[in-house]
Amino acid sequence: MSTQPIRVLLVDDHIVVRRGLASLLASLGNFVVAGEAADGEEAIRLIGEAKPDLVLMDLSMPGLSGLETTRRLRQSRREVRILILSMHEDKEFVAQALLAGAGGYAVKHCTPEELRLAMETVAAGGTFISPAVAGPIVDDYLRQARSDQETPGLTISDRELEVLRFIVEGHTTDAIADRLSISPNTVQHHRASLKRKLGARSNAELVKIAIKKNLIVTE
Repeated sequence: MSTQPIRVLLVDDHIVVRRGLASLLASLGNFVVAGEAADGEEAIRLIGEAKPDLVLMDLSMPGLSGLETTRRLRQSRREVRILILSMHEDKEFVAQALLAGAGGYAVKHCTPEELRLAMETVAAGGTFISPAVAGPIVDDYLRQARSDQETPGLTISDRELEVLRFIVEGHTTDAIADRLSISPNTVQHHRASLKRKLGARSNAELVKIAIKKNLIVTE
């Protein structure tokens, strides 16, 4: 990670939440609040002035929602990185956020360390989904993937599915290798195989393709 602090634009309609987040970011040490917005329209107005490395965005706000704000920011500024921070744990919200252009989705009851990891990952161009919501998403994907194994030309092994679960949860190659007791090179091989079979160009697309193909079924 860069030694430069990550500039964060806080977007939440509750001032108490924004102040709490600002205090938390200060305690984490590698972040600086570049600005605060109480709604989506204010966030869009501030984005040029604040020049954040990361937008920490609530979903439920009066007026312009977090999803629509995310779409508009990504349309006008493709370089902007957005992490959704929401109280909602429904899989459909996660799907909509990723399709709108968010780089990650964290839940508001996550630990400070999980939020730090989420912000650092998304600011660096990666994808992060809180384990609290990643599990149900992967479970839906696994059910569909096992069904798809009957399709000629598409066979996804159980090991590849295990690797996919950890990728979705934001684990690094070394962490996945350690958890599965395999070498980092083997993890990279499985990652490349998954991308080839699913037509994905990046780790983020491994999840997004599943969403676009309606592999996620909400309860």
